[in-house]
Amino acid sequence: MGTFASGFLFTNCSTAMQRAVRPHHVCRGAGLFILTYYVAAAFSGLLFARLVGAVGWGGAGLWQLTLLPVLGITGLLLVDPARMVLQRTPR
Repeated sequence: MGTFASGFLFTNCSTAMQRAVRPHHVCRGAGLFILTYYVAAAFSGLLFARLVGAVGWGGAGLWQLTLLPVLGITGLLLVDPARMVLQRTPR
């Protein structure tokens, strides 16, 4: 799970974010991405503890590993790849 999230999702989401903003805003976009990444990590433990109290370990695991990521996937579906800023490679 950690290898998948750190080695694949993080780098691909970071790259997609950099391509989704204008070149002179890449630093701002990267900072915002890192901010949202670590703020979410700061609250995930608290959220999981509350979910365990409300629905038990199995329900909390189901929510945090399947249902909540659907929100992120839904957000990624709203990204229009045609509007991304792509660099042209010299021929």
